[in-house]
Amino acid sequence: MQHQFVNYITETRHSLLTGRYAAGDAPVLSRLKSYADRLLARPANFLAGRGITPNVLTLCGLAIGIFAGIVLALGFFFAGGVLILLTGLVDMLDGAVARNGRATTTFGATFDSISDRYVDCIVLLGLGVAGVNWLYVGAALMGSLLVSYVRAKAEGLGIPCTVGIAERSERLLILAIGLLVGFVEPAVLLVAILAQFTALWRIGLLLQRAAS
Repeated sequence: MQHQFVNYITETRHSLLTGRYAAGDAPVLSRLKSYADRLLARPANFLAGRGITPNVLTLCGLAIGIFAGIVLALGFFFAGGVLILLTGLVDMLDGAVARNGRATTTFGATFDSISDRYVDCIVLLGLGVAGVNWLYVGAALMGSLLVSYVRAKAEGLGIPCTVGIAERSERLLILAIGLLVGFVEPAVLLVAILAQFTALWRIGLLLQRAAS
């Protein structure tokens, strides 16, 4: 089932905006980027043509993510899975709109990144409140935050560090599918394992490159 989880997902907004990786440093699913670009180009152009800005979409994605966390905390797992898919789609669309509409800004990228972290935390905390094993939730949350933090730290130092198999899109899709098919705890555990693996991979690579 893990292979099915990762067959249909795309990279994070940052990857869609830049389209560049250091040699040998691309996320595992970066080969799907061109397909995602083509898939999202038409709806992105439609939204941009009607004055919908990337920041508006980011705000919508944040609102949907917060609602998803509340729904999950109340125990409505299937509905929560649908909402997670929706917030992930909106997150991809805001990057496509920013790119196609040439509307990329430092404010927008920062707002998007912060919103993503809030959604990640709220969704996982909602699952914990609903009764999912807190050890799994905590490991998934820690791994998810570390994946993003290590990349941001590396970029701040001018060091490319985008390797891994559990970027945000992958994690959201794993959770969503688990919620939709009734394998909630296994999905959270899988996210925890893959996120921790990716975080450790990036930490090792960053330390290696920082020391060279």
